[in-house]
Amino acid sequence: MKQLLLIMVVVVATPGAVHAQSADSGPASKVTLARRLYDEGVDAVGKNQWSLAYDRFKTSYELAPRILTLYNLAGAQGQTGRLVEAGESYRKFLHDTGDGRYAEYRTEATNQLELIGRQIAQLTVEIPNLEPTDAVAIDDIEFPQAALHEAIPINPGSHTVRIRRGAAMLASRAVTLSSGGTETVHIELAVNPPDLAVHRPPDSPAVTAPAAPAPAPKPGEHGASRTWLRSPWLWSGVAVVVAGAGAGAYLVMRSPDGVRVR
Repeated sequence: MKQLLLIMVVVVATPGAVHAQSADSGPASKVTLARRLYDEGVDAVGKNQWSLAYDRFKTSYELAPRILTLYNLAGAQGQTGRLVEAGESYRKFLHDTGDGRYAEYRTEATNQLELIGRQIAQLTVEIPNLEPTDAVAIDDIEFPQAALHEAIPINPGSHTVRIRRGAAMLASRAVTLSSGGTETVHIELAVNPPDLAVHRPPDSPAVTAPAAPAPAPKPGEHGASRTWLRSPWLWSGVAVVVAGAGAGAYLVMRSPDGVRVR
């Protein structure tokens, strides 16, 4: 409730500050729109509509970066769970008012910064086998790989760690962080398997097997006998045998002295 009262006090003080700084604020239309959005943010705070107040203060500050708008934005960020962002806004407020302006708000900003520091969670992400080109994101916000293995300040609540390699999603891990809690997420990536493709040697020229010899004809086969009878070697042998038989008969029929024996 104290922070709400402080924001309402800032609302009372702001209009004068807006007019005092209008000389270097850019086009009048931007300043007018920023003033209107600021007023809508104040009205949302009065209705306890912190999400709407955050949206209005954020847009107003982007249009016209006023110091007191930044202070109110930090309060709305803290009320909507954006503790890391609120801490950054309070630090910037303290930096920009280092000349001593708004001393009462500086004291409250310092107190809020200490309170937020105790509520911010710490997340450490460990990912072995990470390739240099892999992208690591927490809630769609990409983190450099150098930020891994170290505690990252993060808002309490549910978060998702994702790892992508090109267009492929390698892994996704959900984690819920408590207020002021510390967690470590360990994601083991699969190692690329070795090349298991079977490499075949080039095809060798085909070897033609020699043709099997034709089987010898069986005895008694009609075709084989006809072939045997037609052989010229057979008839030459027969002529020799017949001639020899005739000569033998002549020798047998004659005596040694040439007288034919009857």
